[in-house]
Amino acid sequence: MTAAKGAPALMLVGVCNPKVMVSDMATAVLSDSELRVAIGHELGHRRSWDNLKKLLINATSFPGMSGIERAWREAAELAADDSAVENRRDALDLASALIKLSRSSQQWSEPEVASGLVCASSVVSLRVQRLLEWHIRPRIQEIWAWILPSLLIVIAVASNYGTALVLTHRLTELLVP
Repeated sequence: MTAAKGAPALMLVGVCNPKVMVSDMATAVLSDSELRVAIGHELGHRRSWDNLKKLLINATSFPGMSGIERAWREAAELAADDSAVENRRDALDLASALIKLSRSSQQWSEPEVASGLVCASSVVSLRVQRLLEWHIRPRIQEIWAWILPSLLIVIAVASNYGTALVLTHRLTELLVP
């Protein structure tokens, strides 16, 4: 954890060895428990390699990617919220931190290799509402929510491998001059 004066309140910076940057404003505005869970949120981004994913998404500029990128960023923020919250108290502390920081700081644009707790691309009201309605979610549902669609995609691609190769080739020919 590194202090950063005049920067966004909390931010995970870097790709290979990301660091949590905490500004002097965050330490002044947030309580100890709010700061702890907010840092947990940023560490959730680190565990998920979100800065690398963000960099890769930004490096691929296909038509229509802005909507996909926005949806991914929202999902990444919700997932980081979930990874930081273990109980109702944590959920309330994170909601409080989001409200305080969104009110007391200007909206910063995120660098390409950073994830901020509160930024222009963050849907703070949705996140706060979700945290206020927090309840313990069974982990098995979360696992199957990812495994089942992934398995179906793998089966669909494997059963139509020849077609997938032809489509990939055609797409590459269209995109690469």
